[in-house]
Amino acid sequence: MKILSSHNFYCLVIWCIAPFFAAGQTVGHVSELLNRAEEERHNDRYLDSYATIDSALQLGYITGDKKTIANCLSEKGVAAMYLGRYGKALDALQKGLLIQEQISDSVGMQASFNYIATIHHAQSDYDLAKYYYSKSLGIAERTKRKRKLAVLQNNLGVLAEDQGNFLEALNYHSESLSLWEAMNDTAWISVSLRQIGKCYSQQGQLLQALVSYEKAYELSKQSGSSHRNVARIAVSLGELKLKMGDFKGAREWCQGAYDLSLKHNILVGIQESSECLTVAHEELGNHRNALKFYKLSQQMRDSIYGNERMKELTQLELNFQFEKEQLADSLEFVKTTLIQDKKISNQRIGLVGIGAVTLSMFLLALVVYYGKRKSDSLLLNILPAQVASELKKSGQSKAKRLDNVTVLFTDFKGFTTMSEVLPPEELVAEIHHCFSAFDAIMSKYQVEKIKTIGDAYMAAGGIPIPRENTAKDVVSAAIEMRDFMKKRADELTEKGRMAFEMRIGIHTGTVVAGIVGTKKFQYDIWGDAVNTAARMESSGMEGKINISNATYELVKNDFNCLSRGKITAKGKGEMEMYFVEPNELNA
Repeated sequence: MKILSSHNFYCLVIWCIAPFFAAGQTVGHVSELLNRAEEERHNDRYLDSYATIDSALQLGYITGDKKTIANCLSEKGVAAMYLGRYGKALDALQKGLLIQEQISDSVGMQASFNYIATIHHAQSDYDLAKYYYSKSLGIAERTKRKRKLAVLQNNLGVLAEDQGNFLEALNYHSESLSLWEAMNDTAWISVSLRQIGKCYSQQGQLLQALVSYEKAYELSKQSGSSHRNVARIAVSLGELKLKMGDFKGAREWCQGAYDLSLKHNILVGIQESSECLTVAHEELGNHRNALKFYKLSQQMRDSIYGNERMKELTQLELNFQFEKEQLADSLEFVKTTLIQDKKISNQRIGLVGIGAVTLSMFLLALVVYYGKRKSDSLLLNILPAQVASELKKSGQSKAKRLDNVTVLFTDFKGFTTMSEVLPPEELVAEIHHCFSAFDAIMSKYQVEKIKTIGDAYMAAGGIPIPRENTAKDVVSAAIEMRDFMKKRADELTEKGRMAFEMRIGIHTGTVVAGIVGTKKFQYDIWGDAVNTAARMESSGMEGKINISNATYELVKNDFNCLSRGKITAKGKGEMEMYFVEPNELNA
């Protein structure tokens, strides 16, 4: 046997361990880039930070180290968020979060949940924001990370403010302020003081608000706080001056905030300061400048909060949930069937005699057949046929954006009163009777039932497969529902019993459709079209079908429609609405 020389032996050792040294150097370089990106972000150099972190991510993929990749994705998401690229931010953060959950990185998960919540918060999706803030807070509490606790108390306070719960917000900010004071962090103390000032201002306590804002501004300048924080405090002072009638003071504060935001590309700062300057110039009689800043504020608002961006975020959020959950419970039957099939094969080999084999196979086939029929029936009861088929074939169902979907909402008047008078069994029986009739009507017109929420019924036409004339089908279904409820009311009144009165609202637009949940999962739809349909229902009248202008344009040649003019709908402003009259034009 040939013995290696010392030289050859050392060469072999170097050849074996060199890749590990190289990998270690790559990880170290990624760490340096991460630190640089974070430093650039803290100095409000968001474009530089985004470019740096993109380079770090490419190196991270080379290392194959999951934690390194997750850290890069998280930092990329944060940089994109500060640039106002919310779709890219959410995509990167969610990809990082999936990895963090796989490797049980609680620190990374806590940060990702917080930033994902911040994005949804910025888009006014308050339910999702609170959900993710709460998940982040839970991890911070378990790991006893005081700084993170203080940040999350602040964020939850801002969320409460935006929902109009100013006393709740004040409590959150006071707790956050106490934590920052204990840590002697002047930059964050200034943030908490700004939010406390905002709560005072919203409650009409303007002098207390002024004291908090001025103290916050001084601390932000002293502590070398971020330009973003300084700009937003200045805007707050400008807005307060507007409330106090000091329009020159408002102009000075907001102009300073605008200049600072423009210099450092702080999109939210530009938008907020432009809104403030619009009012200040208008009040001072500078109409040309007022118009200039008004146009700018609207452009920035569209850029940050536009409908297309909302659609993009909704799609990303749904896809993330599908990738994460994979509908484990709904696929359990498939796994069980595969196990049964394997057992059948094994038993077939072990059986003695043709008769025994045939009998066993027949019985087992029956079990599988009826089990499959039962499973298919259950799936079709809760999912559209196409979605159920997709789920069985591929094990998942992707969220889809669908246009020209007609959404229907119903609601019973006097439900609360009846629930206090009728025995529970009788109340539930009556709702069941009505909803069963509605289900049959939906099937007749090929309209997809989405869900019931208490006494509300929701359905949609044109999903999951787009079809022509879905608006007509939904309105036709609504007419039958209205007629059924009228007939039912007459029957109950003759018997001296209470009856429901029902409002129906319909709107046509774009939705995102998909499956949510893993245990009690359901097919659901989201989007502005859903909210608008709900507003059509709440803005309607008992015994009437109230439709939006979008639906009216699609069915005006099929039904008699009575214009109601412009009606104010909550959260939507004035909207054209129409009542569908009893007679169909082309009957």
